[in-house]
Amino acid sequence: MLLKYSRFNHLVPMPEGGFALYNFRTGSCLKLNFLTKDIFDRAVTLDPARQDVSTFKALGFLVDFDELRHLKNMTRLAAGRTDQIGVCLCPTFDCNFDCPYCFEHRRPGKMSQKTQDNYMRFLEKEFGKLHPGLLTVTWFGGEPLLTPDVIRDLSSRMIRLCKENNAEYSASIITNGWFLNQKTAELLEEAQICSIQVTLDGPDAEMHDKTRKLRSGGGTFERIMGNLRSIRTGIRIEVRCNLQRENAESFDRVKDMVREIKEETGNQISAYIGYLDGEISVHDPAYSREIGMDAEEYSVLLKKKEKHPKLLYRRTHCIAQNGAGIAVDELGNLYKCWENIGLPEESFGNLENFGFRREPDARIENLYKYLDTAWPEDDPECMECVLLPYCLGGCPHKRVRYGEKKCSSYRYMLDEYVINRCRYVYSDEYKEKKKRRQQ
Repeated sequence: MLLKYSRFNHLVPMPEGGFALYNFRTGSCLKLNFLTKDIFDRAVTLDPARQDVSTFKALGFLVDFDELRHLKNMTRLAAGRTDQIGVCLCPTFDCNFDCPYCFEHRRPGKMSQKTQDNYMRFLEKEFGKLHPGLLTVTWFGGEPLLTPDVIRDLSSRMIRLCKENNAEYSASIITNGWFLNQKTAELLEEAQICSIQVTLDGPDAEMHDKTRKLRSGGGTFERIMGNLRSIRTGIRIEVRCNLQRENAESFDRVKDMVREIKEETGNQISAYIGYLDGEISVHDPAYSREIGMDAEEYSVLLKKKEKHPKLLYRRTHCIAQNGAGIAVDELGNLYKCWENIGLPEESFGNLENFGFRREPDARIENLYKYLDTAWPEDDPECMECVLLPYCLGGCPHKRVRYGEKKCSSYRYMLDEYVINRCRYVYSDEYKEKKKRRQQ
């Protein structure tokens, strides 16, 4: 096949002169002057052996294969990979917070010893069949730190299982931060947790406590900040700030506050933006819709960022499209999507009697409908979109639950993204980081 331009190229003039060229399949970025732009415009007619043409091809800007067919098959392979198992574990659906935008149906209770045993038997069988090289676990809830004993005991058993099967173990936890004291941090270290996510919805109590409040009605900001400042741990801490209309301009202040905590404590702590779309609340849907932003609104904020992550082909949109990825609630029910956990009608089975190779029952549809979203070939708009390798049709839950796609906010700022990404890639800061990584 003759060389042709990648369908995932995006070329845009830069205000300061020259052109920024980006490919959303490979993540390659080039800054072109008028001479190199002219060569690129004629590249498919030039000798493929030319060095500049070879460079364009090596970076994915020129291809000699069917890119859509390639992505389709790579996505199928990724959805069916068994070399790693991913589990979202919810030891309880109880929570001491009452966040209006929460998508979980709160209920009392915690994972029983019987369910823990069923989970380990299920996991042992999967290890025996799949022989994975990695087990990744995310502790979720409810508030998982309401059940530290379950985290301690199951972590010990999973770590032992991985050692017996020469598999790696990686675990993280998503917590509201209320119980994150020194004693708890040490328990999490023993459980080999490598990452802790805590949410701050603003740089002060006035803003944060509007959405992150106790069930009793009290505020949570001061307690969480006190915990973050007092603990000393080797675990990486990621502070998530859920951007809404009310706090949209405050992230820089949160980031500065987190930077100060890092300097005070020496902990590995950083802040990142979480996107709150306002469509998932089960507690206060009206308020959640009022403060949430759609993808186009969110893109206005992203345009202001000077640094942007590399956007490229990620094989599946999320774990819901991977056959070896499951979510487990405290009753042992199995799900594909985190947003469905705790809803028995959305479960595809229970730990007590489910097996991927057993004869399925009617509930198996709750598994298949998520796997079916892995490649959006029935959506012509997605098939034509330059962001397809990165977005892959958007959130599977939105397609399954609401029958609609959720486009990435980057769709509404392609030019700005490519320009800012190119500026960053050619900056001294980026070059220095790249140099340190190579040493």
